Amino acid sequence: MNFLTVMILYCISQFKGERSINAVFYLIQGKKSSQTIQDAIWYSLSHVFSIYPDLKKEQFQEQMKKLVRLQYIILDKKTVQITELGEKNLRQSLEKYPIPAELDGWTYKDIDQKFWQRLSLIVQIVSNLGNGDSKFMPVQRDFYTQKWVKQWLYTWNTKYNKQILSKKLYHELEQILSQFERKKKNPNLFVARLSGYQQPGLTISQIANIYDMDEYYYLVVFRSIIHYMITIISEQPQKYPLLYSLIKNEKREIVLTESTRKTLHLIKMDKSIKEIAKIRKLKESTIEDHIVEITLMDPTFHIERFVNPAIQERIRTAIKKLNTRKLKRIKEEVSNADYFAIRLVLSKWSDRK
Repeated sequence: MNFLTVMILYCISQFKGERSINAVFYLIQGKKSSQTIQDAIWYSLSHVFSIYPDLKKEQFQEQMKKLVRLQYIILDKKTVQITELGEKNLRQSLEKYPIPAELDGWTYKDIDQKFWQRLSLIVQIVSNLGNGDSKFMPVQRDFYTQKWVKQWLYTWNTKYNKQILSKKLYHELEQILSQFERKKKNPNLFVARLSGYQQPGLTISQIANIYDMDEYYYLVVFRSIIHYMITIISEQPQKYPLLYSLIKNEKREIVLTESTRKTLHLIKMDKSIKEIAKIRKLKESTIEDHIVEITLMDPTFHIERFVNPAIQERIRTAIKKLNTRKLKRIKEEVSNADYFAIRLVLSKWSDRK
């Protein structure tokens, strides 16, 4: 199996037969919908959210057909389930090719690509200009990336000349990549893709071939390296000022729908669900949907005013006992909790990784 197939199986296993094929596709592709975000958080899959953003539906469907032929999964009209044979092969695959602990797709889904595009272009420019070569083909063709990097270079060149800037950037990269060696991870999996003076970076397939690695697995490992770098840089911005400047204005924003933002504004004014529904001329169930969305998107949002701590604890206990995210089964276990309370607790307390 290639690693794309492994990741599909992994998501199906985590969903425990409670979600559809499309739910799997939207998750690993990174669809920005409330339902997909809910799935990622409720089923502890936020780390693999958007791991293959360029995945095409045809590619995905081909892998699903393969899994059915191998008898690794069972499909019905609404859900997909993993078989015992599928679980066995999944465990074996993950033992050989584990999902990197540093992978955090949900947290860095809007940042990792920008970080890589900017850094790879800056390294190429600094390396070539430092060697007196101004005629080279940029590794990043995106207009906005090139414009951003030009401004970055102008800003830092007012503080340092080209040689000093090059040395400082090299020093920061050397420091951060040494962290990988201490964790017994190979920094060359990242460095090999960088282009410099008269030295083009290797392609994904070339690196995967060198290290005898499936391309889909390399993509996940590479993305995890970027996530780890961003984590370190964000925690120690004074130690990595050049690298930190690539992401300091790229904090992940809490994105809510316009209607949900209006509801949040009224919640902050201490209005009840009934009052908000009346003011906004909406159903109370719609306001409840908004509150669930807010809870999903903002980990700092408190739900105590909607679900008292004792009920929260009973729901959490039921989730662990039943090992399910199905609302009906949880409701049967905690009869004095309504569906809104269960949805809120799932959104608040499900592992985000």
